[in-house]
Amino acid sequence: GYTVIYGSSDEQPGHLCTLMNTLANQGVDGIIVVPCENSEDLISDLYLQKYAMVLVDRFFPNINTLSVSLDNAKACGDVTQHLLKQGFKRITFVSYESELFHTTERIRGYREAMQEAGMGESVNVLELPQDKYHEMMLEVFEDNQINKNSDALIFSTNSLTIQGLYVLNQLKIRIPEDVAVFGFDGGDVFHLYSPAISYVKQPVEEMGRKAVTILIDQLESDEPQEIKRYELKPELVITESSLKK
Repeated sequence: GYTVIYGSSDEQPGHLCTLMNTLANQGVDGIIVVPCENSEDLISDLYLQKYAMVLVDRFFPNINTLSVSLDNAKACGDVTQHLLKQGFKRITFVSYESELFHTTERIRGYREAMQEAGMGESVNVLELPQDKYHEMMLEVFEDNQINKNSDALIFSTNSLTIQGLYVLNQLKIRIPEDVAVFGFDGGDVFHLYSPAISYVKQPVEEMGRKAVTILIDQLESDEPQEIKRYELKPELVITESSLKK
């Protein structure tokens, strides 16, 4: 059997570095990591030290590590296509300011779907700083006159979706009459809203099982593992919030 040690970086690279050093000092055999912003050098160092390691949810394309993640470009491309088929034309994508690969892939999926539909000139990406998105979203929505310039919003994370719903309520913008909403990684809580919120459902349990299986295979094999990027299919949970009235 294996002893499992859990830790959280709170999306802070300094915390992640401290956590990795602590685990290394404990003599761990392998690590499953969800990388945060600005942690590329740390992950590269772990790779060079030949730790058995699997990255989950996010990875760095230039570091040759095993990883398990969502097909993020397909997820947001599928969401955009759904909204376009409903007749929405002015679709705004709300994201964090981030260079993490999964974030840029979500934006890419949205952009490409808009361009393929001949709507390239209508692409509108609002990027908010991750440490200030709570206080800035209201200001950004007001400055961009969201209810006039957008007829649909795609939020690229769970936290952005929840804050977006709060701000839309503050501005008295109705869903979906004034603007349609599609969230990310919602779970059952999104069904508590009125109307229920459409969202991308990530296969979190499948990701976890796959990551553990890959890590154990590394630990128990005498042969080096073939480096693979495992991308899992997204599921769209479609409810009233993204349907044309």
